[in-house]
Amino acid sequence: MGGNITVEGRQKLDTDDRHVNFDAVSPNYFSTMRTPLLSGREFNAGDTSTSTKVAIINEAMVKEFFPKRTRSGCTSRWAGK
Repeated sequence: MGGNITVEGRQKLDTDDRHVNFDAVSPNYFSTMRTPLLSGREFNAGDTSTSTKVAIINEAMVKEFFPKRTRSGCTSRWAGK
């Protein structure tokens, strides 16, 4: 899956390629796969279709979209959402 993303507080440039890919995973996916998180928290049972949406992003996305900001608590929007 994938979509275009807008990051709050980041100026859109004409040269930006803002399409990102994503996968949906179950709660505790990262601990099950023994993948440590560098920051933030893992998805849990409280993350439902009616709760505030959350995302876990990789280091490449951090460097591209949040180079001088903490990524925990940042707001982004998927196209059409």
